[in-house]
Amino acid sequence: NREELTICINGIWKLTKYHTLTGDITPYHCKYLDGKTYLKEEVYDHDSLLYYMERAEEEETILAKEVIGNDILVDDTDPKVQEVRYPDKLRVTLSEPNVLLLDMAEYHFDEGQWFPKEELLRIDNQYRELLGYPLRTEAYAQPWLSTDNGQSNHTLSLRFKIQSECEIHAPLLALEDAEDIAVRLNGTAVPSNVTGWYTDRDIQTIALPDLICGTNILEITIPYHSKRNVEYLYLLGDFSVSVAGRNTVLGLPVTELAFGDICNQGLPFYGGNITYELPVLTESGRLKLQAAQFRCPVIKTTLDGREKGCIAFSPYTLDLGDVNKGSHTIGITAYGNRVNTFGPIHNCNHTEHWIGPNAWRTTGTAWSYEYQLKKSGILVSPNITLEA
Repeated sequence: NREELTICINGIWKLTKYHTLTGDITPYHCKYLDGKTYLKEEVYDHDSLLYYMERAEEEETILAKEVIGNDILVDDTDPKVQEVRYPDKLRVTLSEPNVLLLDMAEYHFDEGQWFPKEELLRIDNQYRELLGYPLRTEAYAQPWLSTDNGQSNHTLSLRFKIQSECEIHAPLLALEDAEDIAVRLNGTAVPSNVTGWYTDRDIQTIALPDLICGTNILEITIPYHSKRNVEYLYLLGDFSVSVAGRNTVLGLPVTELAFGDICNQGLPFYGGNITYELPVLTESGRLKLQAAQFRCPVIKTTLDGREKGCIAFSPYTLDLGDVNKGSHTIGITAYGNRVNTFGPIHNCNHTEHWIGPNAWRTTGTAWSYEYQLKKSGILVSPNITLEA
């Protein structure tokens, strides 16, 4: 929302404006009337105003009477403005591999029977209660306070069924404490050699064989004791993910997107950056871009490969500068967030404000096996205009 403010200060002052976002410092031209200093500002939701004030000399006051605020900078003639069109579907580049969340599995404890699919943190709670271990809730003591040495002969086995509509080449498995687990994919043992990490150095990656088209069986066996953290796992690779309720299916890689929520376009759990490439054909003039609806921390833009700035605050508009007649490419990068990767996505209490360990362990009507995904990405097509 835009507001036009008139600010009145008692006394005659010379003002210098300090631009709080850019760090620029510029003189500010005021109007003086009846021993008061007047200034006009156009502000938006997230703006702040900062001025350095000095007593004005008499001759400066006389000169300033001819100036009406910053109106001297306003041109009353509206430039010829036209909307710049671009395709609905756009080529995109992901900054990192896509991700499939592995948070529900069939399971068995030690040499016991297999149980039907359950969410991993609920499985952990079940066996902690069985063995008398403390639950990992908000009242859970830090591990160094425990006298338990964390050694045990117990094992917990997890079996994930991964559906895929195509072959997936060279996927990675990301998880914590990767070096002391046993991994089998489609009946074949996989070395648990750490190849790197995903978002956090404690979430290590293991190279997996290619996934087949159809049902893939991934089995994980971990040593289980009071200090072992059973956490979600992540399958990384060049694929898309479709979600229906609590079910997921892998598909062909994401190479194009429309503006809108990325969760229903193959990227429900993705938390990296996405760069959209907008091909445009323009006359000569000045380009401006407005992206008013987005769910990401910040948007970065380029024009023909040159950085033009970022959009984060109202009015969510960026001046891209002058362009010549012809074809141009506008790059728009939506920086990612990890809410659908690591967040409490089974918590269906949408008024929850405190996100602590219990937010991942809700019960009753606050719990849902169906994924409660948050909208993500640039939700509405940016408006691009050309001023002749």
